[in-house]
Amino acid sequence: SIPDKLKSEEEIVMAIREINRVSEDDRVRELIESREKAKHDEASRLFDAKKQGEQIGILKGRNEGEQIGILKGRNEGEQIGRIQERKELAIRLLKKKFKDLPDDVVEKINNTENMETINQVIDNIFDLNSIEDVRKILSI
Repeated sequence: SIPDKLKSEEEIVMAIREINRVSEDDRVRELIESREKAKHDEASRLFDAKKQGEQIGILKGRNEGEQIGILKGRNEGEQIGRIQERKELAIRLLKKKFKDLPDDVVEKINNTENMETINQVIDNIFDLNSIEDVRKILSI
């Protein structure tokens, strides 16, 4: 509030008004700066949270991928082992039945990927009368 004596001095009144206006501008500026800082802080928190979430997602994805890879590898290994067992069984049975098993028959059995063919040899072991019968099944 301006003292009564000074109210008649226009320059003083104008100066006081300017001081009040600048003070109000400072408060407005402080409010604006405070709001901008709050927005910036929120944006920083969101950015950090997003980065942290991405890192967690990457780690989870990597772990799940590793687990899937391990399971697939184990399953493929077991499948390969079963196939190899069947091939070895076919060769053992044929050697037992025919004593001497030609190398081309052993090689064909070992190199075939068609399990149906290997199973045919095993399933028909009692019906095979010659190496030629085996060669027919193996398409040699």
